[in-house]
Amino acid sequence: MNLNWENPYLHDGPASNHVGRVVKDNAGNLWMTSGKFKVYNSNGFYKYDFNTWTNFKFYENKWNWKNSTYVGFTDRNGNVWFGAWGGGVTAISDTGITLFHSWPDSGRLIVSTSNATEELKYNGISDNYKDCFPPTPFGGGYYCVVTDFVEDSDGNLWAGVHSSENFKYILVIPRNSDNSLNLDCNNWVYFGSNVGMGPGEGEVSLMDFDDSGRLWFGTFQSGIVILDYNQTLNNSTDDQIFKVGIEDNLYSNTVLCIKKDHDGVMWIGTAAGLNSYDGQNFYKHVGATGPIENKINYIFVDDFNNKWFATDGGLSILEGDKSPWEESAWSHYTPDNSGLANKIVNSVFVDSDKGEAYIGTEGGLSIFNGAFSEIRSNFDFLTGGPNPFFVDNNSSVFTITNLMVNSTVKILNINGKLIRVLSENNGLVQGSRAQWDGRDSNKNKVASGIYIFLVYTEEGVVGKGKLSVIRK
Repeated sequence: MNLNWENPYLHDGPASNHVGRVVKDNAGNLWMTSGKFKVYNSNGFYKYDFNTWTNFKFYENKWNWKNSTYVGFTDRNGNVWFGAWGGGVTAISDTGITLFHSWPDSGRLIVSTSNATEELKYNGISDNYKDCFPPTPFGGGYYCVVTDFVEDSDGNLWAGVHSSENFKYILVIPRNSDNSLNLDCNNWVYFGSNVGMGPGEGEVSLMDFDDSGRLWFGTFQSGIVILDYNQTLNNSTDDQIFKVGIEDNLYSNTVLCIKKDHDGVMWIGTAAGLNSYDGQNFYKHVGATGPIENKINYIFVDDFNNKWFATDGGLSILEGDKSPWEESAWSHYTPDNSGLANKIVNSVFVDSDKGEAYIGTEGGLSIFNGAFSEIRSNFDFLTGGPNPFFVDNNSSVFTITNLMVNSTVKILNINGKLIRVLSENNGLVQGSRAQWDGRDSNKNKVASGIYIFLVYTEEGVVGKGKLSVIRK
């Protein structure tokens, strides 16, 4: 057998099967990280423009630390920020790449596709961007771990720094008057020991703001920390912190992710289960009224308030307009019942404009087209099929897609007679999809002919379509 190692074939795809965080820039490109929480990885980060994969990887000495990208975030200006487990921060904008770390050494960045490779050389970095993100106590003063980014209502960019040696665990990059971020770190604001945070509270994981503007962040062993800075970044005299742990009904003090939904409910993913906080109490969600697996890696809330939970056992979705205590409100996806690449799901990003969800797994990137990713803000993309629709004695189904939230469908014959109502209440509408089996309200098969489907919402928005039914 001649394996022909001298002429290898380079496959178009990410540098490794593990896909961590997935974000999207303003140009429509997907960006993906390769690292894991508290695990060093070395594959850099990836870009996918839906035609070609591009891999970014650093080389030389400590520059390898920049490859262990754990978090990715797109700010309101479309800049993509990567936080690395050891390598500080890499920011991508329309004008180029900005690097933040502390070591003075030179390094290289290799940008590669299946067809070409480009090498960028760096003779160190600008002094303006050194020592901005505090390092950990180990790594010779150079090892910097950045675990999350989030924007406040004013557009200031907040970052979580894990185990900072100078006890600065949260930093804020303020916005200038022209809406650009102020990258001069002499003007940045830091929170840590100055507000009473100790080393345990400094093992920062993921963060989000509640409806009162308070920052919630998870820690690796100390539960949740809530920072109330009273909306005054430069006045520390009114700052307070609050702590939440297993004694407050959390499943675990190892908190991996936090996300606020559109109702103001805070969702908390831990290593041992899912919690929520409604402003008064912490609740546990388990079994038939909870995610498919207890280790919650990431939470995404889409434009329609559906909650997407990335777990070690698959992907779970909680419908936005339903109670989490309803078993029917939950849907679960694994490699056994869907095209999910791997049961270990690391992240989710839902693009409501395209009607797709991008799912980072241990087996690669999965793209989800389904009842929850396709929910629309209007009926411009309303479709139904198959058309013609052959009604037989088997399980033939006519599916109407790209519905709005809380849609109801009426099936009418050509003379306007009501044949069937499809709704969430009778289980024939789920998310963005309605299904009709070709039968009337008495479960009798309808006659061949032309039928109308009329779709409407509680707000009075209306859409319609036409289909041809052929009865066998």
